[in-house]
Amino acid sequence: MESASDSVLVTITDRNTSEYLVQHLQPGTTYNFRIDVMTTANAVGTGNSVAVTTKNISETSTSPDALMSNFKNTWEKMWMSDYELLLDDQFLFFFDPNDGLEQFVRPSWGRQDELDSVGAMFRGDAGFDLITQEAIPPILSIEFTTFAKIVDWSDPGNDPFYAGTLMARYKVGIKVQFQGVEQYIPVTGDNDFYVTKVQQTDGPDIYKIKVWEDRGYFLKGINLKGFSESTTWGRLKAQF
Repeated sequence: MESASDSVLVTITDRNTSEYLVQHLQPGTTYNFRIDVMTTANAVGTGNSVAVTTKNISETSTSPDALMSNFKNTWEKMWMSDYELLLDDQFLFFFDPNDGLEQFVRPSWGRQDELDSVGAMFRGDAGFDLITQEAIPPILSIEFTTFAKIVDWSDPGNDPFYAGTLMARYKVGIKVQFQGVEQYIPVTGDNDFYVTKVQQTDGPDIYKIKVWEDRGYFLKGINLKGFSESTTWGRLKAQF
């Protein structure tokens, strides 16, 4: 198997093997596969190369649960181009009012604000705390410690703002590793996700995130400039 950035050689000694499961492929990536056969006398027969392109991650979001699984993967792997594909054109992120960011950001921000902020985190850009006026070191990694649905998908009711969506509440915990900081920073809390179905002309319908409401994250035992005991994910976003 070979891609533009990597090559892998797999040797199988069991002559009865007729299939092989290839794991850890990247979405939206073209791979070239070729089967070579070597005899016990070391004579090699070279097969033809076949190019295969994996689906973009959004193409596999054919249910709300699959969408949220893709959401988790894009954050952990910091796949910015794929995260962008999971967001509806009318995406909104709502901040927890306890963030205390009213003088710096609106109660919610739109899709481009989200992409700018998350893109800075995923690229490893340095951040800046608007409240403390202190620098935030770049993020090196994000790991989910909890990603559990605690309220199943349902119609959010009569509010016209959420018309056509399904809502579920997730308990989410992450560990964030900052450059130059030895310990991981744990963050945990509840989030409401509102998703909408998008019809495709050349494939199955897929789901996208229309609204993400931060219901409060609380950091424990923080010893990092610019963060406090009540820092939420929304505030984390606003810092990048």
